[in-house]
Amino acid sequence: METLDNAKKVYNNRHKNYHKQYKSQQKKSSLYSNLRLLTALLALFGFISPLFIPGLYGYENYIGVFFVILFIVFIVVHGKVKEKEKYLSMLAQLNKQGIERLEGKWREFSDQGDEYIDEHHFFTYDLDVFGKNSLYQWINSTTTFLGRQKFTNILKKPPQDIELINYRQDAIQELAEAVDFRQNLQGYGLIFKDSLIDPTELINWTKEKVESSFFYSVLRFFPILTLAAAYFSYTSGMLAPFAMVAIIQTLIAISIFAKVGEKLQQLGKYKDQITANAHLIELIENHNFKSPLLIKLQKRLSRQGNASEKLKALDKVMSLLSIRFQQWYFLFNILTLWDTHCLLGLNRWKREHGAKVDVYIEVLASFDELSSFAVLNFENSDWTVPTITNRAQIMGENVGHPLIRKKERVTNDIAISDNSPILMITGSNMSGKSTYLRTVGINSLLAFCGAKVCANEFTISPMEICTSMRVQDDINSNVSSFYAELKRVRNILQHAKEGKRVLFLLDEIFKGTNSKDRHAGAKALIKELYNYKAMGLVSTHDLELADLENEIKLKNYHFTEHYINDDIKFDYKLREGVAKTFNAKYLMKKMGIDV
Repeated sequence: METLDNAKKVYNNRHKNYHKQYKSQQKKSSLYSNLRLLTALLALFGFISPLFIPGLYGYENYIGVFFVILFIVFIVVHGKVKEKEKYLSMLAQLNKQGIERLEGKWREFSDQGDEYIDEHHFFTYDLDVFGKNSLYQWINSTTTFLGRQKFTNILKKPPQDIELINYRQDAIQELAEAVDFRQNLQGYGLIFKDSLIDPTELINWTKEKVESSFFYSVLRFFPILTLAAAYFSYTSGMLAPFAMVAIIQTLIAISIFAKVGEKLQQLGKYKDQITANAHLIELIENHNFKSPLLIKLQKRLSRQGNASEKLKALDKVMSLLSIRFQQWYFLFNILTLWDTHCLLGLNRWKREHGAKVDVYIEVLASFDELSSFAVLNFENSDWTVPTITNRAQIMGENVGHPLIRKKERVTNDIAISDNSPILMITGSNMSGKSTYLRTVGINSLLAFCGAKVCANEFTISPMEICTSMRVQDDINSNVSSFYAELKRVRNILQHAKEGKRVLFLLDEIFKGTNSKDRHAGAKALIKELYNYKAMGLVSTHDLELADLENEIKLKNYHFTEHYINDDIKFDYKLREGVAKTFNAKYLMKKMGIDV
């Protein structure tokens, strides 16, 4: 409990500090808001001051303009104060969220990843990776669209390359210790979160061929010709020259608007995202990293120059597009041919810097994704960084289920190797068999992702996780749970036959059929998985399957229960051998069924 208290202490101190700064900034914001109002009133009074103070006649414009300038200064300063106020609020909120996560209140977090629930996935549904009370809901701290996507994808398909996993371990642990950097990245990300939308259209635009800008370069000067025609008409009294040029300019504006208006409108919505990405990437550029993976990611940003400066340049060009969202823009565009200026600026930037935007966004997404696992490492410093080995095995000491509260968590050892590649788990109902399988599965997933695992020691080799635990009827496809289970088992066997290293977790296999067929089918399946060198765990009530220990390298373990004053108790501790007690009759009697 000591290490959790340390993380909680850090969060508490940071929350108090940032909340105090936020309150101070809030007062400053209120002050500048009042100053804005005061200078606006004084500016108005300045312009009309001779009505009240005749001696000021002739000075009213100077007084008014002075307070107008002061009003504008206060607007700019107030904007920066408000921005810092929001940032401090986010940092205070982040640390409060960290406290809530440590207290088990993460189950109330809104982003549960429900849209990623897939009952047909090899393991995510069975291991509670997505959805309510899931691994995703617990540790996800991504703020960018692609970061969230990247985080989700790695949970679905974790790395299998030992070198990459080791690189990720170093990177995640470094980020876990870099609390300031990580929270700054997430804090600014949360400020701009609504703007960090799917960047696909933006990236596609940067990859498009840059069209010739000569035509638009000439047209942008057309309004000058129109002004000259207006001046000529005014001085000569001849309206025709101005009317003719004005009509031509109007037609040009309408034509360009029809041709490129929609694309410019679409690009305009990325303005805030560019601003956000420039700021977030600048944080990455300015940090001194030590782990190879983070250094490699950082260098990808600097290969073609300063990435944040390039994005800031695009941000300035994007500012030209912001006018398009005003109601009076159509008239303004006719008068200035503003679309030509937007196109020229965008084309110039795309020609010089556009090729690397996808790299910038991808690097930012990688930091976003890695930071989520870093939160787990930071908050669970008493967990262990697993050893990733090429020798097929899973060896763990005091392994617990990460999603179970520490005070309620019971840990057990795990030992799967060439000497005992398959573990048969027997035991009574509710004794802990399924939880044990999930404990092994979810810690294996965390290990492959490069994160710490809930154990004192943990060694594992890269393996494809395959489960069959929560198989249900599929009414829409007219598929029974038994047939759905057969399909799942077929996929597991296919993986093993292809020579892949497979970690299988089978809970009450073939429970949808009669006991005789279930026993025969389960026995044949286990033997076949053994022959294909797959490793894993099988939980069952079928004690006869335990006899496989005499035919293959299989080891029997069990969970049991005991009774105190006719009340059933579980200790959830794994023991060697086959279960000798069962509680089905006891539970049925408790439910009023006389057996």
